[in-house]
Amino acid sequence: MSQIALIAKREILTRVRTKAYIITTALLVVAAGAVAIFGNVVLGQGFSAVEKTIGVTQDVSTYEDLFAVDSEELNVTVVEVTNPTEALEEGDVDVVFSGSELRWKSEADKSLPLELHIANSVQVDTVTKQATSLGLTPDDLASLATPVVLEESFTDGEESGQIAVRLAVATIASIATFVLLQMWGSFVLMGVIEEKASRVIEVLLSQVRPATLLSGKLLGLGVLALAQMVILAAGLGGALYFIEDIEIPSGVWGLIAILVPIFILGFAFYSAAFAAAGSLVSRQEDAQGVQLPVMLPLLLSYMLAVTSVTDPEFIAVKIGSFLPFSSPVVLPLRIAMQKIALWEVCLSLCILIAAIFVVIKLAAQIYEGSLLRLGKKVGWVQAWRDRKLT
Repeated sequence: MSQIALIAKREILTRVRTKAYIITTALLVVAAGAVAIFGNVVLGQGFSAVEKTIGVTQDVSTYEDLFAVDSEELNVTVVEVTNPTEALEEGDVDVVFSGSELRWKSEADKSLPLELHIANSVQVDTVTKQATSLGLTPDDLASLATPVVLEESFTDGEESGQIAVRLAVATIASIATFVLLQMWGSFVLMGVIEEKASRVIEVLLSQVRPATLLSGKLLGLGVLALAQMVILAAGLGGALYFIEDIEIPSGVWGLIAILVPIFILGFAFYSAAFAAAGSLVSRQEDAQGVQLPVMLPLLLSYMLAVTSVTDPEFIAVKIGSFLPFSSPVVLPLRIAMQKIALWEVCLSLCILIAAIFVVIKLAAQIYEGSLLRLGKKVGWVQAWRDRKLT
């Protein structure tokens, strides 16, 4: 155990001083801050009213009460303009109303309720004047114009803001898990290749067994990978904590709590496979080809997660959340969208843990049998056939 700790310490001290680790960690800190800002500004305030200015060519007092509105969608300011073209060109107003015509700078902004608001306001004013001329009192008109209010309910009991939070967190979690697994898997692979290329591996194996070397390497790099995932999880949790306008669904908080453990299990699964891949070659030029069998399932899992984020009930997503090679990336999606039962989460993690023991056992055999084969590239099939059974 002491040897594993020493090897892990060596890996930590060696990797933590590299420019790659320093830069990626700094970028992750920035990314975590950006996620917090995104959550607080975009998700927390992204549903606030839009500010719009209506220019009028007549006395502004006539239209202030007519166009005045404060709603969840639109806040309107009315100003008087003498030159409509100039006001529009300079951006002082969004639209100019002349009493019977709307004038825009280039085209009507159909994405906002401004045009509809003006039309409805003018119609209400016209109807009011006509009702008065017919002898209807304001109370009579109010009773006729009282809108019918329909109650609303949601099948999943959530508003659009909560659904948006789920989608955002599910997407970020799946992407972050994939990126870090791919990045740290590559670090493990390249580290093994560098040790073989420099023949340092011969010195190391004269002092420790290959299984001990592999365990220490994965432990040390796992600590550094864990630190980076904690940074991202903290940024994501901070973003959710400071959102005031939306009630955060319980499934999202559940994902934040379990995201780091899922990542650690995923790292243990994939890093052992990447280490075995690295032991097959002695040159960095051969790294891309040898890591393809390990990288392909991870990439397919990522594609499944990001393309199915709006459909967590898709059968492929359900299956992928239980398969050990895809569950680290797909499982966060189903947890965030609250489309998975607690027993399913436990079963998925148990399957992943069991698969980790199997993968590490097999990877250790390939790793041990291929480490001292310097120079010549060893194929996966040959390495498996010639593995040293332990």
